[in-house]
Amino acid sequence: MATLTKEEAASAIFGAWRLACRDAGGMAFFDASIEGFWKSFYAALFVAPGYLFLKLLALSGAGPDFPLARFLALQSIAYVTGWVAFPLAMNYVADALQRRGRYLAFIVAFNWSNVLQMALLVLIAVMTAAGVLPGGLGMFATLIATFAIIYYEWFIARTALDLNGGQAGIVVAVDILLGILINAIAAGML
Repeated sequence: MATLTKEEAASAIFGAWRLACRDAGGMAFFDASIEGFWKSFYAALFVAPGYLFLKLLALSGAGPDFPLARFLALQSIAYVTGWVAFPLAMNYVADALQRRGRYLAFIVAFNWSNVLQMALLVLIAVMTAAGVLPGGLGMFATLIATFAIIYYEWFIARTALDLNGGQAGIVVAVDILLGILINAIAAGML
């Protein structure tokens, strides 16, 4: 895989930000070539520390007998699986929706959008843990963030794949269902 430059990463994250602002012009900041497709998986490296932080934060009440090494191994496998499973599933979904020509651009935008999604979730988790968002308020903020992320993914699917609202909803449902399945399998193996 080709090396990602700082300029390419900054452009992609800015494009993801523009999409978060409901600006379809954000798509112009992504490299939708096959090389850009592969480089978009560098976003997983940006997201990984936040993912690990959230997983470890969820274990704050675990006892000393908790199998931490096994948990981290399973979560690592689940993390990589999630980054691979969705693009593979979308390969078929894009064909079914007759959007093969827009597949690369969609995956590039989707992958980079994960950087902003994780930043939001980590911010809320830190604010909750620090007591800035106490108890129920932190849970409410997480719920609102989850709905915002679902809408964000829907907007990206609608924009990048040029879909109607219902079709974009199917794309989001595929992502959510894959995430639930992968996390359930990982939890079941613990």
